[in-house]
Amino acid sequence: MFHWLDGWITVRQIFRRLPSKKNRTPPAQLAMQESLYYAWKLGVSGILPSIVTGNNLLQAGKNAALFVKRTSGKSLSSEQGIQPFAGLLESEPTSAQS
Repeated sequence: MFHWLDGWITVRQIFRRLPSKKNRTPPAQLAMQESLYYAWKLGVSGILPSIVTGNNLLQAGKNAALFVKRTSGKSLSSEQGIQPFAGLLESEPTSAQS
């Protein structure tokens, strides 16, 4: 079930990134969606090792949340952590996208 949920979130994010003429999502909302997606993926990287070491899914989720809290400030403060969002924050929405 966990892998199905992770796959569903990933596929949904891929579809959100596809260009569309009808997409009028503000850049701030796009940045929020991307940051939530990256937080999810960072958390997933903490859940699987926790499950392998013998924790149940609930405890693994708690450990992953702590992992995200501890590492997200470091990754977002570095230039490499901000790069995926740089294009979203600098670009202006245009009415005619090709």
